[in-house]
Amino acid sequence: MLMILHQNPNVIPGSLLACMLLFGACTASPGDVANGDDPLAALGAPVQTTRYQADFWVREAERAPERYRDAVAYCEERELAEYPNCREVHRAVSILRYAEHPAPVGQGFTGKLEADASDSLSRP
Repeated sequence: MLMILHQNPNVIPGSLLACMLLFGACTASPGDVANGDDPLAALGAPVQTTRYQADFWVREAERAPERYRDAVAYCEERELAEYPNCREVHRAVSILRYAEHPAPVGQGFTGKLEADASDSLSRP
């Protein structure tokens, strides 16, 4: 199109407008990027993804570790308010760290949530 404009300076403004609209129509919306086929591109979208949640990134750590590392590196430098999809990467990092090093359970914990009469924390 630029070549046409250069060769024909008498192009009417409507043609230029039509050309600009045509090129603008090819631009993906933020929602399309967030839920598109490229999970790394989705990280830069300003809207929340419904496709690339924390469970996706946990699986990526195993099946595509380079992409997972790229996502973590990208999100380390981003403000979560501006890059909402990085929250999912941060959640995945937390899940994987916990899986590697689970929190210790206190001595005497039986798994019961109810207090019984012998429990020193129970009240009369």
